Amino acid sequence: MASPIQVKIGSTDISSSIDWRTLDIVSVVTKERGSAKFDILNINNPQIPNFGDSIKIYYNATLIWAGVCTEKEIVIAGGILQRIHVTCSDYGYLLDSKVVHKTYQNMDPADIVDDLITNFAPAGFTTNNVKRGNFLIASIKFNYEALTKCLESLAKTIGWDWYVDVNKDVHFFFATTNTGSSEINPAPFNIDDTSGNILWPTLDVDMSIANLKNSIYVIGGTMFRANTSGNTPDVYTTVAGQLTYYLTYPYDTTTLGTTLKVTLDGATQSIGLDGQTDPGTVNVLYNPGSGGGAQGGSPFIKFTSDPGAGHTLKVFGNASLPIVAHLTSPASITSYGEYQDTIVDKQIKSVQEAQARADAELIQFDHPVYDVKFSTLVSGLSIGQTIFLNSALLGITNYQLLIRRVEMTCYSPTDTSKGLMFQVEALGSDNVTFNDIMMTLLQRSLADNATPDNTILQEVIPISESLEIADVVTISAAKGPYAWAPVAAALQSAEGGEMYGSFGYGSFALGGGLPYADDAPVSTPPPVVRWGFFTWS
Repeated sequence: MASPIQVKIGSTDISSSIDWRTLDIVSVVTKERGSAKFDILNINNPQIPNFGDSIKIYYNATLIWAGVCTEKEIVIAGGILQRIHVTCSDYGYLLDSKVVHKTYQNMDPADIVDDLITNFAPAGFTTNNVKRGNFLIASIKFNYEALTKCLESLAKTIGWDWYVDVNKDVHFFFATTNTGSSEINPAPFNIDDTSGNILWPTLDVDMSIANLKNSIYVIGGTMFRANTSGNTPDVYTTVAGQLTYYLTYPYDTTTLGTTLKVTLDGATQSIGLDGQTDPGTVNVLYNPGSGGGAQGGSPFIKFTSDPGAGHTLKVFGNASLPIVAHLTSPASITSYGEYQDTIVDKQIKSVQEAQARADAELIQFDHPVYDVKFSTLVSGLSIGQTIFLNSALLGITNYQLLIRRVEMTCYSPTDTSKGLMFQVEALGSDNVTFNDIMMTLLQRSLADNATPDNTILQEVIPISESLEIADVVTISAAKGPYAWAPVAAALQSAEGGEMYGSFGYGSFALGGGLPYADDAPVSTPPPVVRWGFFTWS
């Protein structure tokens, strides 16, 4: 009987060669790359996929998974049968063929995703299911990061989710238990006590506040604030003999006299940079300091001559301010108490960005997390769908969940209604996993090593070039430092002769030119090489 499950390499069906017991298909939203694994039995010369081959899996003629072959392992089962373990990755593997180095400012998240896919994804990917946020991302920078990590980082920044479907279409959407999902994709059935759609003994509902966060501090980078002579905090009264005055904030030195101004009793002072400008050419020198503490770490200005006593000194312009924002969820604090957390992201360059980052964290974590797992033999469930939990037995009514993970294994390969078992995980918001921790560390590392926008990229391109070499060998006669001559008997005797053998003769039966004691003397030895470093007698 034909199986309702089909595995194809491109358009070629290889289902008859698959060991269905090994089929394992995984689809995941946002955090992981989906995969498909199966074994091919080497019987009747089966077709084996090559690396990069398109792999598609169908169930009852519906495409349920698609990707490319990325790994093969050949084993000898039982010492007789050749078995090929095949591992495939979903289309996220293709998205990561290039890295992204780009900064986006004041753009809707949908426009950012569209630009990423247009400029960095291989041909064939679309953005038909990228939802508009109707708000602007103040700034986000990607520092030579894989495209899927860029999408994940953007999604995490605003509390959204993403995945790429079997048709290479990118889904980017808002999903939370608070207000529902912007991806209108309801599951074909809900989780309840009576319908029989789920295998009831497999239902697992985990409710947790372990990751609850309802009071968020965001420590960002720095921003410029335009201080004027009327509102600057850097106002001082000069003291006779004092040349150096420490400042509250460092200032932008892009255009001295415009982005940084100094006045003395209202009179503009000419400015130079400490350690760079000739002190004899300006009134004051500015030093940005080393970044901390009043003992030499704070920024300061230094007069090149004594300004005298009692004068009003003002320093103003584009002051560089550190960004620290705090956002709370009053309703959550009322229900569960206050649970604070800190986000450190030096790529945040405005208060609006810091607020958006904190708000995204609250959307995901200011309420208990519902993590619901169950198995079913009913097809139709897929990642990105919204599903409701309605259980009188559990006391839960209309709780919306997002299907974030679906694992499919073979149950009865010839049964059209029970061919696959679906293990489903649906969450109300999100859990912090090991992958999240590693992703945060990676992004922090990339942020700490950000590449400036004006960096010059050196493209090193290998070129195959042939080089033909024609050698001509010329043999020239030359007299070496040796001569051919017979060895005199007297010399043999002097070198050891009969007692020790001769160094100059190499054809004795046992001598070979070495001083063996059993060498026999000869009366007329043949010529041998005699080195001419000294005179022979």
